[in-house]
Amino acid sequence: MTELIGGIVAVVLTIMVLSRIAGDNPAFRVAQYLFIGISLGYAFVVVYHQVLRPAFFDLVASVGNPVLFSLRLVPFVLGLFLLPRISGRQSFSWLANLPWRLCLASLWRLL
Repeated sequence: MTELIGGIVAVVLTIMVLSRIAGDNPAFRVAQYLFIGISLGYAFVVVYHQVLRPAFFDLVASVGNPVLFSLRLVPFVLGLFLLPRISGRQSFSWLANLPWRLCLASLWRLL
């Protein structure tokens, strides 16, 4: 039964995407937003479970070793520095320049 529902959804979404041939219409927009929303949601869940949660637990587990703790804390701090860039206030957006500069400097060093 679930295979039948999945097949029907796939056919309907395919028709909605192919309706772009007739011009820009609401059916195509709905299919476009569904595909983007579902893929971003899936990517967030994968990144959370495969990257962020294990890294956070490793960070908490390394509290006893100060060198290891500081090495694992740096990516979290640099990631937090990127967050003011997406907020509406521009007073702290200069903090996002620090991780970008570090990335570009290390990339420049590799070249």
